[in-house]
Amino acid sequence: MQFHERLSKLMKERGLTQAQLCKLSGIATSAMSHYVRGETEPSFTKAILIANALGCSVDELAGRSTNVEVLNTYEKELLTCFRGMADFGRNSLLKTARVMRDEMPREAFSGRMYISADMTDDEADAVYRMYHENGS
Repeated sequence: MQFHERLSKLMKERGLTQAQLCKLSGIATSAMSHYVRGETEPSFTKAILIANALGCSVDELAGRSTNVEVLNTYEKELLTCFRGMADFGRNSLLKTARVMRDEMPREAFSGRMYISADMTDDEADAVYRMYHENGS
């Protein structure tokens, strides 16, 4: 498989358009278009930017890696959403995910109480404390 075919495959697997990949990598649209069509291949520096934006290694992008982690549907959707967010959204999502993963049992999300993405750390902590104080 040639570079442009791997690039297109990785973009498709991650649900990214060429425009989104350009935005994430900081590479000009015209240059990315040449890479995707197989007219040219990126420099090593550009390949690093593309790999970082795709969330893969340069080896995988170059076709040298056979150990590709398979994401399930939820992981793919979450990753695609995350990559499409501005920094504020990413920070809010990470904050919420960490609280949900580390501090709150699954029962806390029964519909009565939840951590909102726009909460401050103090507000999220207050919800956590309230949950544990009420023994819910």
